Amino acid sequence: MEDAFIPILKELFHLPRLYNLNAKQKNFPGIDLGDEFDRVAFQVTATTDLEKVRKTLSIFIDKNYQSNFDELFIFMLVNKQKSYSQQAVDKITNGQFSFDTKTHIIDCADILSKVTGLRVTAQKRILHEFKLILGDIDGYLALREPKESNNGVFTTNLAPITFPKSVFVAQASIVKKDILARARSELDYKGKKSDMQLYIGLALALEGSKFAGWAFHDGKIFSFTDFNQHIPLKSIIDVGVIFSRITQYLLFMA
Repeated sequence: MEDAFIPILKELFHLPRLYNLNAKQKNFPGIDLGDEFDRVAFQVTATTDLEKVRKTLSIFIDKNYQSNFDELFIFMLVNKQKSYSQQAVDKITNGQFSFDTKTHIIDCADILSKVTGLRVTAQKRILHEFKLILGDIDGYLALREPKESNNGVFTTNLAPITFPKSVFVAQASIVKKDILARARSELDYKGKKSDMQLYIGLALALEGSKFAGWAFHDGKIFSFTDFNQHIPLKSIIDVGVIFSRITQYLLFMA
């Protein structure tokens, strides 16, 4: 979910260089998103108790993240508590880092309240992102819980789309240097070493396939096509760990 919220947080907090820190280091400890240029970090969590806040701040201080980030927000994906002990937080930060429980602990309602201060075009972009995340515009409006009646009218140019019921996932199983050597010999490939996306494309081409209905992430290949029914795809995966998931579940968890 942290990836899904990056475009929204970029827009609302004016952080054009915000990115997922797990791309820099897998399972980056303590925080999930960061803009090292503007020195702002986010922890994205579905846990809302004070202990989670204390643990996050303890890791932040222990890892000396304050040397890279001036501000930390704890973004809770579900409704946060009504209040958090500032005294308990101050015992952890001990003057090394400024963290205000009323300002730096936020949830979707706080995010949505900030949207109202944007230009209409920016609001439409944010609404589009929330539509993708929440799946239903009524769900996003319910998070607002406005104190006053909102007579505004929202319009959208979104078109309905459908996905297959299942997506197939398997561990990629190719040796880069072997693929590169074969591609240079058999495909007259002149390029140099590149990312995994290219290696997978080359591996498929070596099997005589131009199939592009796949995606690669975190060492795994995702496709709506059953690997067992597609010989070129099957040749570049670990056939012992093929599994499928309901599409809607994967889209929500991505």
